Amino acid sequence: ITRRDVIDLLDGIADSGRVVTANRVRAYLNTFLNWCVERDVIDLSPAQGVKPVAKEKSRDRVLSDDEIRWFWGACEDLGFPWGPFGQTLLLTGQRLGEVAGMTDSEISGGFWDMAPKRTKNGRAHSVPLSEAVCGVLSGVERTKGDAGLIYTTTGETPLSGFHKGRNHIAERMAEIASKEAGQPVEIPHWTFHDL
Repeated sequence: ITRRDVIDLLDGIADSGRVVTANRVRAYLNTFLNWCVERDVIDLSPAQGVKPVAKEKSRDRVLSDDEIRWFWGACEDLGFPWGPFGQTLLLTGQRLGEVAGMTDSEISGGFWDMAPKRTKNGRAHSVPLSEAVCGVLSGVERTKGDAGLIYTTTGETPLSGFHKGRNHIAERMAEIASKEAGQPVEIPHWTFHDL
């Protein structure tokens, strides 16, 4: 692997519109290759000196009140899995992976208690659950499986395919908004993180 290979890989990812992903791949690759140098597997890291593809900006997109109303309506229309999943994200404000990995055993007495291994910062986290969230969760038909996951289609692994799920919700939101306005409505791009 040469430095040119690393640059071409990162440029290819960035050219597909995934600049942040390219920066993450660079960081992971850099860590791995530096480990290889430390372990005397290679003499020099081919990623050494390769800079991030682009400077990242914090997202400041938030959904407007109308967009939240359309989002909720789209989630109600879509049903399981994306409907209640989206509603849970919105109502709890928790991270995508944390909600996807939610289990019935983590919920007790109006709280959602996550162990340190389930959180990004590695600390135990307790989330109070509103009546609205409890209502959404009680409406989710459980898929049988040993994992006890709430948002799963297999019973064994958490829900995945978030990009497609977001697109389903976004398309339905646009339909609802357009019907309401009596003309096509263009909703600015949003992500689950923006919730």
